[in-house]
Amino acid sequence: MANRNKKAETSLNQSEVIDYKRHYPLLAAGSLIYAFGLFLWGQTKKPYAYPEWPDYLMITFAVILGLGIVYSISKRNIMIKKYKNYHHIIYQEEIYDLTGIADYTDQSEDAVFNDIQELIKKGYFNFIRINPLTNTLDGAYIKAQKKKIKHGVIRCMGCGANNEVTENKITECEYCGRKLTLSEFKPEE
Repeated sequence: MANRNKKAETSLNQSEVIDYKRHYPLLAAGSLIYAFGLFLWGQTKKPYAYPEWPDYLMITFAVILGLGIVYSISKRNIMIKKYKNYHHIIYQEEIYDLTGIADYTDQSEDAVFNDIQELIKKGYFNFIRINPLTNTLDGAYIKAQKKKIKHGVIRCMGCGANNEVTENKITECEYCGRKLTLSEFKPEE
């Protein structure tokens, strides 16, 4: 079931990834409309030209339309880049807490929170929500993945203190700073 949710998450946003390439012609069209508006404005500055208010209206419309298209497409491309980045972190690197994601991206937790919240609102992440109490991501796929991760309490070989360790992560001992891994965990028989 978890695998199905991951596929559903990916398939829902596959069109967004494809749209990323489709935006370049729109970006070029917006730039051309803007350039056309600037060209018309330059034509009105010639000494023999006597523009009237409809000319200025058309020039203003072309400039605003061109800038609007360029702005909206650029903003959408930025959102798609953010989505790809966070999608990789969440689904490939399997980092589900905002602190870990912030460390991975070298951003503040607030910036990561705002980015992911915006991606959720825009519909990029349909099966994820942010749990503000634990500062982690929740969702069907994430819950299934978290169940697979092994946790254990091991005794530090340096100082003898008990430490909670997660599989595939190196954790420092809370007391002496020694590096601990779950592979050191040997259940007592």
